[in-house]
Amino acid sequence: MYKVFYNNRPVFLTNHADAVHEASGLRVIPFNDNKSLEKELDYFERNRKEKGLVFTYSDEEALFKRFCQSFQQIEAAGGLVRDDAGRILLIKRRGVWDLPKGKLHRGEPAETGALREVSEETGLDRLFIENKITNTYHTYLSKGIPCLKKTTWYLMHTAGNTSTTPQTEEEITEVRWFVPPLPEEIRKSTFASIADVLRKAELLTGS
Repeated sequence: MYKVFYNNRPVFLTNHADAVHEASGLRVIPFNDNKSLEKELDYFERNRKEKGLVFTYSDEEALFKRFCQSFQQIEAAGGLVRDDAGRILLIKRRGVWDLPKGKLHRGEPAETGALREVSEETGLDRLFIENKITNTYHTYLSKGIPCLKKTTWYLMHTAGNTSTTPQTEEEITEVRWFVPPLPEEIRKSTFASIADVLRKAELLTGS
């Protein structure tokens, strides 16, 4: 199953709707062709009352590939950083709590890009990857072009000095350490894809 955040709401792509635990109350749409898929997405974008969509097709991988054809593909990577005291690092970008991340350079491995982006955005220089958390997918417009960004997320550790410096040229105004579990207010004031990463890392209250 694939989960894509389309304008901060989930679109599920699966070969079986029953596999989507969050599917209760969501419209389930059998995939026919890209034209009808784009028509349904356009309606979904305009109808803000819908909480999500489920597209089904017998071949899940083929469904995802067909979905991707409607977007320019972007590869990114980022990290959820812990220090020796077990605190978690979040950044505030454009007034929203977020995790440090960024686009990969051409040919750059995801692990390398994740370490580079986290260091650039937070000022931390002693970072080590512990393990991969998950991949997230979300859509956005760039100069009028629909884009689908895949972000690979890693759990990272930093040792020693935990002083931080926000990368202001990336519109980051604050870098702050939090003691987990993170409060529900964080989930309510961040992007749905970031909340998903935090849930999978079991860092949100009630996860």
